[in-house]
Amino acid sequence: GIIFGEPEISTAYYYTCARIASEAAELSDNIKEAEKYKALAESIKKAYRYSCTNDGKIKDSPRMCRYVRPISLGLLNEAENKAAADTLNELVIKNNYKLNTGFLTTPQLCRVLSNYGHSDTAYSLLFQEESPSWLYQVNCDATTVWETWEGVDSNGDLHDSFNHYSLGAVSSWLIDGVCGITVEYGKIRIAPKPDKRLGFAKASYNSIYGKITSQWKYENDKLVYTVDIPANCTAEFVYPNGETKALKSGINIIS
Repeated sequence: GIIFGEPEISTAYYYTCARIASEAAELSDNIKEAEKYKALAESIKKAYRYSCTNDGKIKDSPRMCRYVRPISLGLLNEAENKAAADTLNELVIKNNYKLNTGFLTTPQLCRVLSNYGHSDTAYSLLFQEESPSWLYQVNCDATTVWETWEGVDSNGDLHDSFNHYSLGAVSSWLIDGVCGITVEYGKIRIAPKPDKRLGFAKASYNSIYGKITSQWKYENDKLVYTVDIPANCTAEFVYPNGETKALKSGINIIS
């Protein structure tokens, strides 16, 4: 018969929709609906793992999306996530630090790499200047994000829309990865992932608790962090080596 769409993609997002529905029902104290959608999500996860993995190991594919998607959507356990991220890292390196992801997984690519110990590769993707890359667009004097990676080809011909945000969603990783700002369930966490090749980074986020700012800078090979936490709030700071430090409201200078 004829199969429309891509089963791996649709199954992964079917699971995600069911999981979110379960969480929303639980937050609204609708326990019966929460249990219903939780059971559905677990069944879909089993179907995904049966179809797309060999007992949790991603079936070999040259496409980076096949590794990014299950990691970012929670379809694997932590040990499987690490193994998949390691393979993803190898794919990126073998591809000369060029991505081959599309609209759905490009926003999560650098985040998945950096969350599982491959920040150096994530930065190499960020610094890539040949197409496909973000800096290729910048070097072509782009002031918006293009729909396709090569909106202007080597002959100067134009392709598709020049105002599509999705492929530029790496900017979310610049905030929660490079500068490390996350706010979840009322907790502020600052876990920057610095890189000497960048040297300096600063980001701010206007949260419901107030403005949060995270900055890091290399000063004579010494790394200095400056973090501003809103009034009446505390935060957890996480060093790149995993050590933590409690932060008070106001400006915190950490070295």
